[in-house]
Amino acid sequence: MIHTEGVVALVLCGPFLFAGFEGRFPSNHQVSIGMVRGWNLENPQALPFEFLASDMMPFAHTMNVQALAVATDSTGNATLFSGSADGCIRYWQMDTVTNQFKCRGVMEGHVRGVTRLKTFAVGGISILASASVDSTIRLWDLATYQCVKVLSAEENGHTEAVMDLEFWVNNNETFLISGGLDSEIIVWSLTPPFQQLFKEMQDSQVTALCGTQDAAQSPILLIGMADGTISVKELPSFAYKTTLGANLNRGHQDAVRRITTGPSNTFFSTGNDRKMIAWQITGDAASIQSK
Repeated sequence: MIHTEGVVALVLCGPFLFAGFEGRFPSNHQVSIGMVRGWNLENPQALPFEFLASDMMPFAHTMNVQALAVATDSTGNATLFSGSADGCIRYWQMDTVTNQFKCRGVMEGHVRGVTRLKTFAVGGISILASASVDSTIRLWDLATYQCVKVLSAEENGHTEAVMDLEFWVNNNETFLISGGLDSEIIVWSLTPPFQQLFKEMQDSQVTALCGTQDAAQSPILLIGMADGTISVKELPSFAYKTTLGANLNRGHQDAVRRITTGPSNTFFSTGNDRKMIAWQITGDAASIQSK
């Protein structure tokens, strides 16, 4: 019997919830495939949207869907991006005739699985950033769906799988922060030629990133690690403040998979230990005297 990973990626866009997960190939249930499904939360009784690459390929990807992201244009029309362990990124838009999401194209270039997708606007240009097990980050212009830059080891980038990405805005300038299994955190300029600006080695492999604010509204970076800890650092100094771990509190016992922000200075983390933990930041990071 085949074992599937379950839901790996979730994204919310307006009333729509989209999930990426590993399913079973209809012709042979011993073979796994990548699935995307969507729900209109304002009409929960309606059947979900099924994402089919084509009539001959009645599923989203040939391998597990590990990343989802949404970009909305100036008219409010949304495009969903799905990244898979097959290395492909597909983009989907609503077909108003059939009321179904159709695959409008495939963005190719990664040679190993896609681990993370993030969308952002820089200088009025919509950009998709994709991270991969192939150790690269690709930047895509969403006006053309073409890759405009590859951030690789040759650009002083990562040497192992890139696991997560985060955009950060400081003084109206946007930066890309990446973390990977080489235990590196890297900060990139999003102004051509997209150079590496900062690199720092962490105590463990980096598996998750999340930019947020402390209770004083000062920016901080949360770094999830393969050992289950979450490191807290100030931005833009990257000064270490504290570590949230099972040895000090009720932290994770295994690798942190995702960190996301919530209301009222909260954030949520999930891990390979099958836990979701809610945290609340009650003070300012600057007052913490790191050891």
